[in-house]
Amino acid sequence: MPVRLEGADGGVAVVVFDLPGSKVNKITRDVLEALDQVLGRLEASPPELGVVFTTGKDHFCVGADVALIAALSSRQEALEGSRRGQEIFARLAGLPCATVAAVRGTCLGGGMEWALACDRIVAAEDARLALPEVRLGILPAWGGSQRLPRRVGLGPAVEIMATGRTLDAGKARSRGMVDAVVPPERLRHEAADLVRRLAADHPGGRVPPARRAGLVGWAARWLPPARSLIFSRVRAEVIKRSGGHYPAPPAIVECVRAALAGDAGAGFARERELFADLVLGEVSRELVGLFLLSQQAKGWYARETAAAAEAAPGGAAPRVAVLGAGIMGAGIAHLAASQGLTVVLRDIARAPLEKGMDHIRGEVRRKVDRGKLTAAEGEAVVARVRPSEDLAAIRDADIVIEAVTEDLEAKKELFVALDAILSPDAIRCSNTSSLCVTEMAAATRHPERFVGLHFFSPVPLMNVVEVIPTLMTSKSLRDEVMEF
Repeated sequence: MPVRLEGADGGVAVVVFDLPGSKVNKITRDVLEALDQVLGRLEASPPELGVVFTTGKDHFCVGADVALIAALSSRQEALEGSRRGQEIFARLAGLPCATVAAVRGTCLGGGMEWALACDRIVAAEDARLALPEVRLGILPAWGGSQRLPRRVGLGPAVEIMATGRTLDAGKARSRGMVDAVVPPERLRHEAADLVRRLAADHPGGRVPPARRAGLVGWAARWLPPARSLIFSRVRAEVIKRSGGHYPAPPAIVECVRAALAGDAGAGFARERELFADLVLGEVSRELVGLFLLSQQAKGWYARETAAAAEAAPGGAAPRVAVLGAGIMGAGIAHLAASQGLTVVLRDIARAPLEKGMDHIRGEVRRKVDRGKLTAAEGEAVVARVRPSEDLAAIRDADIVIEAVTEDLEAKKELFVALDAILSPDAIRCSNTSSLCVTEMAAATRHPERFVGLHFFSPVPLMNVVEVIPTLMTSKSLRDEVMEF
């Protein structure tokens, strides 16, 4: 069973989410049904003090299976899918005892909605939490758009859901998204202790919800004229930020409005209706399709990289060299290092190299701060980039990407110099956005191994690379570059 109920210890039961045969916990139909069955057992025989909901893996949940969203083909299916999730989490929220979610690692989407249905949330220090449904053109549809505003207030709720931003445990705590942050090894123990305290403080079994509405939230809930003014301004700001191209952010604002209006039943109904509107729309269909394709590409890339490493001498992964440590060159080096590749970043002087490395460290630091990388993962990315002023340092590179100043003659001279040190089989690439790649290829001894490889700026954020073969580029090289 993906969701199992473990025996109560000292009056505290533990429910463990552990999807068999998968490295990650994601919510499927089977998971929902298993949770529903466990909730039935807890309703029939409540533990003396309460329940801890936790994970059997090193993370809580990556969210709902996106294939379920992609499979929705009618408004009725969308409404029913939302209603079913709402009903199950409503049963959890209605249990006649204290409930605490103990989350660690990734806790996203439907997993976060699961946690929000609990009375309190305890997060491990390594937790990263988000409601990122907006990135699929939809909104949290299993009660999350209603529970989060009541827990954290209007402003934080709109920010968290309309941006889909991932928060580390500390930031989630400061916004009221979680109630406590503890070391990972103490997570289950601290969650059980919290259940005991809640049970002692509320012997009737019903724990008041955690709320942090603030003055604006109070006005939005209790003063209808103020509510209209506040939400018209919030909606205008959200539309401005999204450029008016995405329907999900203003729909999220509408859900927050419904959550703070006071009628819970009407709020959940509004969530279902807006979810159905969005999930069948063109924007969501395109974003969901893009997500599924990107996941397929990641799986393909991982398999290809592993195969290349296995086939390479000594099991080594492809070696990358980037020439030019400016914004583009540093961005390309950062991207390659983020994919686990070893990179030599070369420039003609120490100053631009140091600036380029500072840029990479800054990008990595931002990812760590946003919870997308752990500190150790960030350090590993930076360590995979080796700066050098020596052109001979790239002698063993399998692929060289030139990203120096946009000067055709300077680029041609550089590729002529590379011929003297590179293997004939090395792939030679130029990141030029405007110059003639054919002229550059013609300057080398191996034009069949030359191609334009144009990354878009900012490199870490743009999932687009333009491959520009010349008439001299070999068919086999085109295939190699596409695989890279």
